Amino acid sequence: MKNQTIKIQKNDGYVFNTVSKQLEKYEFISCKFNFIKNEIQYKCRLGGVEKIIEDNNLKVYASESDYKKDTPLGFCERFFNDAMHCAYGFTPQWNDGKPYAWEYKNGDAAQVDISDITFSTNNNWEFGKDDSRQIYESHSRVFCFHDLIVKEGDGSIKVRKSPASRLLPNDEQKALIEELQSVLQKLTSADMKLMYNTDNVKLYAVPMGGIQDLKTWDDGEEENIQIQDMITEIKSEGVLSYIPDDGGPLAIFKE
Repeated sequence: MKNQTIKIQKNDGYVFNTVSKQLEKYEFISCKFNFIKNEIQYKCRLGGVEKIIEDNNLKVYASESDYKKDTPLGFCERFFNDAMHCAYGFTPQWNDGKPYAWEYKNGDAAQVDISDITFSTNNNWEFGKDDSRQIYESHSRVFCFHDLIVKEGDGSIKVRKSPASRLLPNDEQKALIEELQSVLQKLTSADMKLMYNTDNVKLYAVPMGGIQDLKTWDDGEEENIQIQDMITEIKSEGVLSYIPDDGGPLAIFKE
């Protein structure tokens, strides 16, 4: 299974609809796939209508003439390790040809066979985790997300809060997050974009009504106008920046 690949059809084009008996425009939205079952479920627009297609050998053609010649477009192939790294940020441990990772079971961490997990991906090749499984790289990582219950010699019960539990927002914070999301949606509806300057860690708001094309690099075109000193800064002292490749945000918790 380690060297097994799954073939994903992400190209837009045309698909023959066996129900309507006609060639229809195909637009990829996302898909779910399972290696051990060799199953792929596509979410797409077929003839402008959103559809679910289950087919591990979906034939998509670039044009009508290619369909007539039976010359379909090629697939994108992915290995299990590739999908795991993209979705979970690590690759599994392999034993007797089966992939293993860690799960939280009955208050403990258990190493389990994860051959049957289902991955997902969208048009931007952003991979999603299996909604029905919580999988971790190591025994210790399990308890970064799940509390550990400890019974002491005197019979007392203590709950060792996990980092994930400590990071859960309280009711006031949840309400503020919802309020912020609402404001961000209103800014989008009002035709405004937010820009984040990674050098000075500041947010800016840009009205887009009069802008044809907004770029964040100088491509040498004379029509470009530098607007850094013209856009409105949003006071945001609580905004921090981080680089995922440097390890991401790392916290030291209070005792």
